[in-house]
Amino acid sequence: MNLVRKQTALLALISAALLSTPQAFSQTTKATISGTVPQKLNGTTVYLFKENSRSGSSLMDSAVIKNGKFLLRDTSTLPFAGSISAVIKKQEGNAFSGYRKIFMKPGDKMILWQPQVKDSANVLAGSEIKGAAYTKQLDELLELLAPSEAVLSQWKVKLRRMRADSAQFSAGIKEMDHYFAIQDSIKLDYIRRHPNYYVSLHTFSHMIGGRAKDVDHARMVYSTFTNDLKNSVLGKAVLQIINESASININQVAPDFAAPDKNGKLVKLSDFRGKYVLLDFWASWCAPCRGENPNVVKAYHQYKDKNFEILSVSLDREDGRQAWLDAIANDGLEWAHVCELKGWKSVIAKKYLITGVPMNFLIDPNGKIVAMGLRGESLQKTLAQIFP
Repeated sequence: MNLVRKQTALLALISAALLSTPQAFSQTTKATISGTVPQKLNGTTVYLFKENSRSGSSLMDSAVIKNGKFLLRDTSTLPFAGSISAVIKKQEGNAFSGYRKIFMKPGDKMILWQPQVKDSANVLAGSEIKGAAYTKQLDELLELLAPSEAVLSQWKVKLRRMRADSAQFSAGIKEMDHYFAIQDSIKLDYIRRHPNYYVSLHTFSHMIGGRAKDVDHARMVYSTFTNDLKNSVLGKAVLQIINESASININQVAPDFAAPDKNGKLVKLSDFRGKYVLLDFWASWCAPCRGENPNVVKAYHQYKDKNFEILSVSLDREDGRQAWLDAIANDGLEWAHVCELKGWKSVIAKKYLITGVPMNFLIDPNGKIVAMGLRGESLQKTLAQIFP
């Protein structure tokens, strides 16, 4: 599981491709959403949001509901996943809010129809949408994911009430990993059945993020998409990510780097040549990282006398230096640590195509990557095979 998903590298590639590659989508840029909702929502503001990297969103347009109607406009030149959201407004003692996921493309003339409120907790839930083929594709996928998404939502609420270093938190993370795996399986089956869907390509792009862990599998899935999708801006960006991922993968030499440790002394990855080293990317603010630390501590003490070392790279920022140092002390992380204090602008993170933490690479004495993304039992099992 990767709770802190990052899509920056992929989105940057898409933006660059957009500036240099003419697309059919750019010929017709205006899109609209015409909505019909209950009269009691009159005066409520409705927003159109576009999903961005790092779990953020951009406001594309807004409108006030009048006589049960609203109109939203967009001039984006590329398709995007987003949402229609209604601001909470109290009327007659009741609080109303609304949220509806959509997927727009240039030229869409989307019609939202919700004459009656079906869910008081979400006045836009179950709303019918016409004139938006990509939203229809998205709705099909979301319906398949709904059961597992409900369970994951429950676990996210539970985890907020737990200590990151508790056994219950670790058990919760493991349970969530299970349901994330279920979702990945559902998504891959959806992609297999709909290789001509733009939403399939978009879903795949989010699955690989900024780095494909299994390059061969990623290439196999990519090969199933139609030529039109492969030649799209997104299709070309995804292929570039896959190709770049081949250099940061198993059996490849791990790129060397140098960064300051806790005392400002430069530490190089090559300083550890001749030993097995777990290159661990984390951050003090990352709850899953902190939850995984007890497992990493256990591995360190079990194998530190068997030619095994750990080098942790933190993605904390300058204003988080003390939090980084405190986390090292509080979690009992007794190995080497470096941090550029640049957050997600870390040169090392970019070099290793890091799009989310925690993430790690197991490097052999010759400097080659032999495993990636080892957490929980997989870390223990892998090290046990190397050090019987």
